[in-house]
Amino acid sequence: MSNLLILFSFFVSLQNGGPLPSRLPTPQGPGLFSRMPACTVKLGSWVQYRVVNRKRAATYTMKLALVGRSADGKSTWIEMELAYGTTSFKIKMLTEGNPRRSGKVTKVIIQIGNMAPVSLPPDEQKNLMPLITRRPVKKMRLVAEEKVTTPAGTFTARRYEGLDEDGNPVKLWFSQDVKIWRLLKFHSSVMDMELLGQGTGARSRLPDTAPMMKLR
Repeated sequence: MSNLLILFSFFVSLQNGGPLPSRLPTPQGPGLFSRMPACTVKLGSWVQYRVVNRKRAATYTMKLALVGRSADGKSTWIEMELAYGTTSFKIKMLTEGNPRRSGKVTKVIIQIGNMAPVSLPPDEQKNLMPLITRRPVKKMRLVAEEKVTTPAGTFTARRYEGLDEDGNPVKLWFSQDVKIWRLLKFHSSVMDMELLGQGTGARSRLPDTAPMMKLR
């Protein structure tokens, strides 16, 4: 395994299943991976979260941004950056899909720290989404609508409760005022996640093409 994949595995281990939500709890939310050119999530939208993994005693930030679309509107570039201590990991994915469903990943570019960006081989791309996508919450139910304050401000949010894949309780807060997935806050027995900031005008920090990563 290459050094890049070893570092990538480390970041994934911090997540306990991946940071990206598998789906919204309600059908009214916007689709991230959309075939529609006029997707309700605007190009350039970004959100940043603070993630605390109590099991591993690790705190890091995660930034997600929509940084581009293909000319036919069938593919979306999404960029994710994880920062842990002095190390950062960036991943840029070109995806296909329909509203509210994660689509096929057709291209992946990754960068660890100041290393040169590289493209992930096709055989590895198909294994990527299960690593960085959180498994669906079971028995999701709406519990309350309430005011929630995070470092990004105070929001009117809907609180949902459910069970993770191991049967442990989880809580999620969603707000229509939060960009991309509307996710404001997440809490489980292992992890806490809250919105630090959001905005528009995000630009990609990685190229659309890069040399293919060589696996050892």
